[in-house]
Amino acid sequence: MARYSVNTRLDVEKVIDKAVDFFEKKLNMDVTERRDCCVRFTGGGGFVYIYQVTDHGDKDIIIECQEWDARVKEFLVKL
Repeated sequence: MARYSVNTRLDVEKVIDKAVDFFEKKLNMDVTERRDCCVRFTGGGGFVYIYQVTDHGDKDIIIECQEWDARVKEFLVKL
């Protein structure tokens, strides 16, 4: 399992929308959980879990994944 973090000015809702466009629509992964704070995708023997951590006004997006490292890195560039 890998874990990535990126600081962004985007709201978590916008990040989730972008993630759904990328992982569900482009890569055909299944959305297995979606809330205001997070989204989880499964497929291809692995998963991608995206959520936000806020600390003193900074917004960090955390992405945990298994088997999808290359695609997660591709998604991070788009943020």
